[in-house]
Amino acid sequence: MNLFDVLTTIREAGGRVVVVEDDDLRAIVPAGVLTEEAAAVLKEHKQDLLKILPSGEREAIQWVEDLPPAEAEAVVDTACREWDEIVSEAWPEPCGQCGASELWQNALGRWRCIKCDPPTQSIKALNRAGRIRRRHKIKGN
Repeated sequence: MNLFDVLTTIREAGGRVVVVEDDDLRAIVPAGVLTEEAAAVLKEHKQDLLKILPSGEREAIQWVEDLPPAEAEAVVDTACREWDEIVSEAWPEPCGQCGASELWQNALGRWRCIKCDPPTQSIKALNRAGRIRRRHKIKGN
């Protein structure tokens, strides 16, 4: 049983899946509709469903549930793929040499490992800027 089978079963039974305030999913269905297997599928895909629901637009899941199953599957697949692309762009891979996740971004936008390639020049520039601020009593960061 896959996610779209579960959502279809819930919809056909007159139920729905909602997101509650604490970012949790709740299936509102008649008794006996949600089997243990279906509940396990929902639990397995909880984070995927929450990813496609922007804050303030939680009714999107009801919109997806009302689509034909093939169309709903395509919408959720696309949303999850786009989310993964956004995340991979925002959070770079760990360092290839040491595996550290502590990275910094240089002025050119390139990600560098804090352990293998520390921001020595950037630290020097920040220290110099701090000395200049103190010397000239310029308020800033």
